[in-house]
This record gives sequence, C-alpha cells and structure tokens, in this order.
Amino acid sequence: MKLKILSALFAALALSACFDLDETTYSDLRVSDIYKTQSDADASLAGIYANMLSSSIYSLPGMLGNTTSTADTRFVYVVSGGIHTQTSHLEDYWATNYALVRKANEVIANLWRSPLDEEVKLPNIAEAMALRAYGYFRLVRFWGDVPFRLAECDHWVSTFRLTPMADIYRFLIADLEWALPHLWQPGVKPRGRLDHAGARMILSDIYLTCASSARAYDPATSARALKPYFAAFDGEKEAFWSRVKELTAEVMQSDYYALETADWTRLWGYSPTLDARTNREHIWTSQVVPGVLGSKTLFKYTPTYSEYCPGQSVGEQFMTYDWAASFDRRDIRFREGVIWEYRDKRYAPHTNGNTYIEVWMRDLDDEHREVAKGTVRTEGKNVWRYNSYQRLQTKKFYDTTYTVTNNTIGPAIQMPYYRMAEAYLFHAEAENELNSCTQQAVDHINAIRRRAGVDLYAAGQFSREQLRERIIDEREWEFAMEGKDIFTLMRCGVLEERCAGKEVAWNGVEGVVGNPRPRTADNYWLPYPHAERITNYELRDAVRMHYDR
Repeated sequence: MKLKILSALFAALALSACFDLDETTYSDLRVSDIYKTQSDADASLAGIYANMLSSSIYSLPGMLGNTTSTADTRFVYVVSGGIHTQTSHLEDYWATNYALVRKANEVIANLWRSPLDEEVKLPNIAEAMALRAYGYFRLVRFWGDVPFRLAECDHWVSTFRLTPMADIYRFLIADLEWALPHLWQPGVKPRGRLDHAGARMILSDIYLTCASSARAYDPATSARALKPYFAAFDGEKEAFWSRVKELTAEVMQSDYYALETADWTRLWGYSPTLDARTNREHIWTSQVVPGVLGSKTLFKYTPTYSEYCPGQSVGEQFMTYDWAASFDRRDIRFREGVIWEYRDKRYAPHTNGNTYIEVWMRDLDDEHREVAKGTVRTEGKNVWRYNSYQRLQTKKFYDTTYTVTNNTIGPAIQMPYYRMAEAYLFHAEAENELNSCTQQAVDHINAIRRRAGVDLYAAGQFSREQLRERIIDEREWEFAMEGKDIFTLMRCGVLEERCAGKEVAWNGVEGVVGNPRPRTADNYWLPYPHAERITNYELRDAVRMHYDR
C-alpha cells in the first residue's frame, strides 16, 4: 500500500517546493490530502513535464534523419542504416515517454476524483491528456504497435500487451479532440505550459502523419513499410487533411502567437538584449533558465549544437555538408543559421606543454579542404589546432551570455516542440494534398521563404508531386536540428530516396568510403529495446510492424 501511495505522490509533487514536511509526517500522506487547489493541480502537472526532456528526445530523431548524425561511435548501427536493440538512446526514448504516460495517467485519475470545481479540474485534466497523447505519439511513430494504457496502475506489473497502432492513433485523436475546448487560452499559464494552440499542433501532426503516411504507401519502394497506415487510414485521408487545415488556420489566426516575419534570427538565443524563450513564434517550447542545470545534467536536456553549449566526447552532433550545400546561398538560414568558423573556448593544456583548441573553418565548395590550419595565436600562447574536426554547427539555441569558465552554470536556451512556421507548412502540405499547387498553398510556403530571403513560388508553378518535394525541402531547411526531419521523411515515404548515397565519418567528414547510410523499409520502424524485451514477455517474440516485403 505504501508503494502505491508513494507512486501517486511522486507524480503529484514532482518539482514542487510547496509542501511543508513539518506539517505532516511523510508516512501519513494520502492522495486525498492533495489535489484540492489549483496549486496542487499545477504541482501535479509539473511532475509530467519532468519527463518531456531527455538526451534521447532530440538525439534519437537526429541520428535517424538524413541531415544529422552523431559523433559517437556507439551508434555505428544507426549510421550504417540500422539500430542496435541495446543502444542507450533507444531505451531512454522508450523509458522517458512511458514515464510521462504513467505520470499523466496518475494525474488524470486523481484529478477526476478530486473535489476541485470543474472550471479548475477540466483544464488541468485536458492538459494532462494532451501531454499523454504527445508521449504516446512519440512512441507510436517509431514503433507502431506498443503497450497502451490509459488507466493508473493499481498494482506493480511489468507485462503489457501490444495495442494495434491504428487503435492508439484513434484514442489519441479522441482524447485531443475532447481536450481542445477545455484547454487553457494562450497566456493564461506560463510559457512552456501546453495551451490549446499547442494541442492543436499536436493533433494536426497526428492527422497529417496518418493521412500522408497512408498516401505515401507504395509496395514497390521502401515506403511499403507504411502499409499499416494505408490499411487503417486510406479512406480518411481527405477528412484528416481537411481537419489539419482547420486546426492550423485557428493557430495562425492567434492573437498571442505569430510568425516572426522581420528577422529569422530573433527566433533563437539569449543575450542581454534578447530572450528568445518568450518570442511569439514558439507555440510550445521547453523552458531552461540560467544556472538551473549543471554541466553534466545540462547535456541530458539540451543539444550540443553551439560553442555556447559545447559538445562532449560522446553524443555530440554535427550537420552534414550535404545539408549545408543544399541551401540557397542567399538563404538567411544558411548565412546566419550555421557557424562556419569555430573557436572552442575550452583550452586544454596537453602533457607536451602545448595547448590544443578546436578551430576550423569549412570551405563549402570543397568539403575536404581545411581552411584553418596550423598554429593559432591566442592570448599570447601557442594554441595548436585539432585538425580532425570539420563539423558544421548551428547557431540555433545560442545563449551568448554563457561561458564555460564556470561549469556549474548552464546556458539559458529553449527547444521548441512546435512553432508558427510549422503551422504554416502543415497547412500548405494539407492544402497541396487536397487541391494541389494553389495560391493558398504557396502563400503559406512563401511566408517562410520570404523571411529567408529566397525566391517565392507561384500558384500552378508545380504539380502536386513537385510541390510536395519542395515542402519536404522547406521543412529540412527550416527545422534543421530540431528533431523533425526523420518524421517528415517517413510520413512522406522518401526515407530511402533522401538518404541514398550519404557517407559520413564519425567526426563529421563526408566522402569517406565504406560508411554509406542506406534506408530500407526496415528502418521505418524501430526494434523494441532489449531491456524492454527482457522485462515484458509480451515483447520477447514481438516483431516490428508488418508490411509486404
């Protein structure tokens, strides 16, 4: 009984500092003692948010996409086209999302039983349901059939049966459609909390994933892996795309959120004059404040993308030359979104008396040419360059106030889950699938391209298929390093085609023979993590999603 109570209390009180243990002995606490006020409800929701972030949430999608990879040699299986069942990020991604689901189930059940008035109870239940839907959505996109439970656990179990993918999606859609009218209006809760605009984005993503995956199914290509989507949702594609248009139109008409049209660089970073954690384009974003995360904890929650959030010896990421070269050179996302010259602030004296520093500048017209060679004079010292690194780094997520002189203080950055640019491109994609290259479709794409400083499109300029490819391109450029490219490529059925011929060495240098990155139908669905197969006997003999080989 005590374990059951502790489980519920951890879900309710995680991250809360409002409970005075001197008032009541810990062993006497009961769930009935809490969930009585709005503060109690807020504390319970905070416990769910604790499982929104982990190193795997961005690392795993990034490793599997075609525009990013990893510098960690443990992931050689990923780079070569597969993934090992014991890869730590695989298990962490699974465990993080199921911890989120478990906490959400506890919170929802206890809120329903609470004496709170409905005007307080229902918005919090709706928020917990939307968070649970997002956790399951992250799971079902990678694994298809997964264990699915909407109730709190009333006893300790380690075995859960697999639920068919289509059934899970329909549950998520029903939950989110119910939650929408009850969710908070934008601005009612602090930034980082999920409101009705954020929930609309999750629901749009689900509808678009189901409809476009069903459309992309092709038994003659690697997209045959999408057969489960085709079997479940082919007859509902048009209705789903129409609903995407409705949902995203409501988001785009928001008085609280808006597309940043003047300056793309204002979407990112933190400085004495700019705090991008509060910019209007970020509909739903993680919130990280200065000094909260220590150096080791930091790398669990934030990506190692810039010199202000430097990479460690394992798990650091880079952008491939192919991704950078695909940009129009006038594109602001190319000119201002990537660090072409890099000087690491961390000086590491070597036993031979020299100080080594990571310094490089890459020639985009010749990826094998090292521009910055030799000795670099810094602060009166001879600083020798590590010449094995030629990674490209993104300027997204910069905190220009952060220095590495004090490793106990981390940067103040944010990772957006959804931002307004995605609402525009979701709408354009749905419109193109329904009505082809219309004025409405190109207007929404052009809103993104206009601020990037590149040529605009015209209605009727492309066929439906041609515009679909350009929307994929636009998503690759706009959301690079935001953990979205793999899902775009999968739902559009072009994972193999877009990844063909990619060759990336562990240190980010391309063109190394013997390291191809193929993508076949097997790569659309991940294997169940080894640790879960051992724990849950329902998974021991389970295979990935079935499709016609």
